[in-house]
This record gives sequence, C-alpha cells and structure tokens, in this order.
Amino acid sequence: MTFREYEVKVIVSNIDLLLKRFNELGAQLLKRVIQRDAYYDLNYRLTKKDQLLRIRVEESIDTKNFQKGEFSWKSGRKGTQFEVREDISIPLNSQETIQTLELILDRLGFRKVAWLVKYRDRWRLNDVEFEFDKFIKAQALNRPQKEIGSYLQATIETEHEYTPEEIEKILWTSLEPLGFTRNHLRWASYIELYLNQLNELNSVKYLKK
Repeated sequence: MTFREYEVKVIVSNIDLLLKRFNELGAQLLKRVIQRDAYYDLNYRLTKKDQLLRIRVEESIDTKNFQKGEFSWKSGRKGTQFEVREDISIPLNSQETIQTLELILDRLGFRKVAWLVKYRDRWRLNDVEFEFDKFIKAQALNRPQKEIGSYLQATIETEHEYTPEEIEKILWTSLEPLGFTRNHLRWASYIELYLNQLNELNSVKYLKK
C-alpha cells in the first residue's frame, strides 16, 4: 500500500501530564503494544538518501506474544515544521514470514544496521492520530544500547496530498491543546537521536564504521 505520512514529533518530559491531557480532551486510546523495529541497508545506500527499510513487529504488552508485523520502505524526509514521507508497506502475518524475509534480505546483501524497542500507545483525537512512544531503547551496529526518552508523534496517513500550510495547521493545532509548542519539535529520527547521545552526530559517517 502506498500513501503519504505527515508527522510532527515532539519530546515528552512528563508522561503522566500528557496522559491526563489526553483523557481531559476525550481522546480515544486505540491500542497499546510493544514495537520492535529493525532497519536494514545495503552499503548504506538508503541511509545516504535518508530512506528507510524497516521490519516492524508488534507484541502484546501483557503476554509479549506476536500480534502482527510490517515491512516498509520510506522515502527521504521533506518539510520544516512537519515531516512528510512516501510510505510503502506490506503486512507480515507470522514470525515465520518475518524470518523468511530476513533470510531474503541477507541473501541480497542487506544488513541490520540499527534497531529499536519501544512501548507505543496510539490515540485518536478528532482527525489526528497520536503515537506516544515511551521508554525507547535504541542500538546500532557495533554500538551500545541507549535509552533515548519518550516522544509523541502527531500523524496523518493518507493518499491525499495536503499543501504545507494545510498540514502544518492541522498537526500543530492538534498538539497545542496537549501543551506542545514548536520548541518541543524534534526533527531527528530515533536512530539519529540515539547517535546524538553517543556524540556521533553524522549518522551516515558513524554507522559506516
């Protein structure tokens, strides 16, 4: 499936306060899961273009059982006060399917270069979905694991192409009642935030080592 993903990511310093505001505003909690994301690349060709190739696995928080998987390619980022990517994804319905895909990627020369584990709450408020990622742990090839904090992403996934003015208004208008301003904006990806913690600011340069 092909669609556009419009997104604003902000840093969350007070988890309890954010949950309180969601409830006060009447937001709907859609699901809570554990997500395990693995990013693959071939000689860092995708990283150089700011593209992503990802296998995602979602597990039940209570039982840690497999729920579903997804294989995605995402284009490079565009935007300043929001992020937009082209997103092409297919479902992965079993652990066996994921293992077969990993084998194919290996045979093609792709390597797993980075991975994440996070607790994700998905909320809906009006026409915007919010992905609240807590207790994120990240790691890259030949690098130690680090906790990188908690973040909220206001997201619209659609086949419709919005103007920059339209999407900026929709996303930031949805974030302001939750207590966020543009000072909370974080443009970097989770892997880039992780590399920043290691004082390795150039993600391509350091991932290649």
